[in-house]
Amino acid sequence: MRTVFLTPLLILGLISCLGRRPEPEIYLIQNNYRGKVNVIFSQLKGQEIIYEGDKRVYKIPENGILLTKAKPEYGFVKHEYYFVDSLGNRTPINILFDNHQNQKEIGIYRDGTVGAYGNSNDKQSLKFQEFYVADQESLDKYFSIQYNNDFFKAVKQVTGIDF
Repeated sequence: MRTVFLTPLLILGLISCLGRRPEPEIYLIQNNYRGKVNVIFSQLKGQEIIYEGDKRVYKIPENGILLTKAKPEYGFVKHEYYFVDSLGNRTPINILFDNHQNQKEIGIYRDGTVGAYGNSNDKQSLKFQEFYVADQESLDKYFSIQYNNDFFKAVKQVTGIDF
C-alpha cells in the first residue's frame, strides 16, 4: 500500500528536479487597494520585467489590473505580497484562507489562481494570475455578478481586446 502512495510523490519529485523552477515573485500593492487583482501576461504594452535579486516584481496599479511583458510560469511559485505607501515603505501581507480566524484581517485570498480570458487554447487568449486583497468579512462582495462584470469591462478597456 505504501508503494502506491509513494510512487506519485516520487514521480512528482523527479519531475520537479528535472524542470526549471519558476522564479519567485513579489507583488507590490497600494495601501488602500481592496478587491480582485489580475496580472495579465505576455502583453506587448505591458510593464517591463523588473527584478529584485532573483525575484520578479509586479507593481499593481490602482485598478488592480497589471499588464506585463513577462510570460506566465506554472508550478510551485513562491509569492510575497506587500502593501506600499506613498514613500515606498513596504508592509507584508499574509496569505489567508477562507476559514481564517480573524475575519477583519486584510490579506491575500485565492493565492495562485490562474486562468485565461477568451478560449484558453487560442493563442490570442489572455493568460492571467488572480488573487483578492480583502478581509474575510467583505470577500463575498468581490464575487458578485456586478463587481465581476465591472472588472471584466475594465480588463477589456485596459487590454484593448474584446473577447
